[in-house]
Amino acid sequence: MIDRKNYRKLLFLRACEELPAKEKKKRLEEFETAEKATLQSLIEKRKRSQVKTAKKKDKEKEREQYQDYHFEKAAAMMSESESEEEDAGRAAIVEEVEEDLAEYSFHKFSSTYFVSAATCNFSKRQLREPLLHIDDEHSRKVALCIWTTILRFEI
Repeated sequence: MIDRKNYRKLLFLRACEELPAKEKKKRLEEFETAEKATLQSLIEKRKRSQVKTAKKKDKEKEREQYQDYHFEKAAAMMSESESEEEDAGRAAIVEEVEEDLAEYSFHKFSSTYFVSAATCNFSKRQLREPLLHIDDEHSRKVALCIWTTILRFEI
C-alpha cells in the first residue's frame, strides 16, 4: 500500500515538473488531500467489514446457544416421559435384533446377491460391473466411480 502510494506520488511529481512552483505546490496539496481521503475511506470500509464479521459471529454463537438450550430441554423432557416399561421393551427388541443378525454372514450375503463371479474377498482390481444388480445405467456408473475412489485411498 505504501509503495503504491509513493509510486503514485512519484508519477504525479514527474507530471508536474514543468509547472510553475505555486501551481505545483497547489496540485501537490490537492493530490495529498485526495490520497488522505482515499486512505480514510479504505480504513472505514475495513472497519465496517470487521464489524459485520463480528456481528455474524455473534449471531451464529447465539443461534448455537439457542439450539443447544432447546435440544437439552427436549432431551430432558423425553427422558422424563419414558418409563421403565418402555426401556425394558426396547432392551428386548435390541436382543432379538442381535440374535437375528448373528445368523447372517457377509460370505452368505455375497454369494446370494453379488452379480457374476464376485466373491466376498477384497480385491484391488477395478470392477467392470457393480457388485449388486442395478438397473439404472447412471447408478451403475456412480457405483463403479465410488469403488475407484475407494481404491485410491487404500493403503
